[in-house]
Amino acid sequence: MRICLLTPEFEGLTVRAGGIGHRYRTTARELVRQGHDVQVVIGWAAGRARRTEVDGAAVHLVAPATIPLRGPVNTHVGGMAVLQRVARLDPVDVIYAPEWRGDGWWTARCPKRPPFVTNLTTSLEQISRIDPSWRPLPVRMRDARQQRRERVQAEHSDALVAVSSSILRWARELWDIERLPSFVVPNTIDVERVRRLAAEGLLPPGYPGSDGPVVAFSGRLEARKGVHVLAAAMNEVWRVHPGARLVVAGEDCAFRQMPMSQHLRTIAGANADRVHLLGAQPPEQLFTILAAADVVAVPSLWEAFGLAALEAMALGCAVVGTSGGGYEEFMTRGENALLVPPNDPEALGAALLRLTDDAALRSRIGRQAAATAGSYAPEPVVRRLVDVLAGVVGDR
Repeated sequence: MRICLLTPEFEGLTVRAGGIGHRYRTTARELVRQGHDVQVVIGWAAGRARRTEVDGAAVHLVAPATIPLRGPVNTHVGGMAVLQRVARLDPVDVIYAPEWRGDGWWTARCPKRPPFVTNLTTSLEQISRIDPSWRPLPVRMRDARQQRRERVQAEHSDALVAVSSSILRWARELWDIERLPSFVVPNTIDVERVRRLAAEGLLPPGYPGSDGPVVAFSGRLEARKGVHVLAAAMNEVWRVHPGARLVVAGEDCAFRQMPMSQHLRTIAGANADRVHLLGAQPPEQLFTILAAADVVAVPSLWEAFGLAALEAMALGCAVVGTSGGGYEEFMTRGENALLVPPNDPEALGAALLRLTDDAALRSRIGRQAAATAGSYAPEPVVRRLVDVLAGVVGDR
């Protein structure tokens, strides 16, 4: 098939490349390996408009406007720029795009287009409901525009592919998408690459010594990821293991009008010197950090899926996650991970202590976790995605 991936992020080419950027690059590479013609359109990217090739896929970057635009004008110009770039491609069989940022909102509404499939990852409306913190008026107006783009794109799609049944259920409550054909295809990680980088990488400066158990966290330092809940839970760990360390790897974000990192140190109190904030790390160091930890905590208040957790599991880490969201798609309580209720520091602290105090349990859970992660490698997951896309094209 000839497939267009329309994405706001792409690892190696965009400044921000979180889970979406990593996943779409992995997916593009595997699609090419399986013999498909892949065109990647990166919407509203920084820098000049250009075409390049990455891992055998043709990549088209859409340039921003030559003059600074704000508000609805920026929204419409951005959507038109993406639509025009897609229209200039040689005919494709299907367009596949995440709902995040809604770069395909105008393209999805175009009557003369190939089948359009929206990939439900996590919308801004869902994030805002998880963390309803006060935001200044200009930010709320900007967010409202993004939420509308995401909704319009999803509702005008020919089909939906959700990364978990959890996000599909919630999206159906928020948007008028019940009538659309919907499928669940999980996220994928390059398991071999994750393990290779962990083995080859070096621990970064600031990683603590081995004078006590190490609990690691990977992800943006935002309320939705529950890192502040983890800091509170660590007080239980420090009560039993005064030498324990909390290693936090991820981009700092605002929380209650100040950096989250400042909140973490405040919550830790007298143990603040045992919190090691390493900032955002490249993959080769991030995976080494996770592999070196005794326990990895991913205490999100809610996750659509959770790539960071799956990466840790691929490394054979003993992971503590939270129930009620996408983690339950691949975590089985007591078998390949421990699960606790979200936003429950006491339950999280107890789970961390259970793992730090029981080496045999850590080892058993780690082995099962590594085995589970293998089934989320690119080859089987992307074949499932291709089958879905081919079905949508055939039905159209």
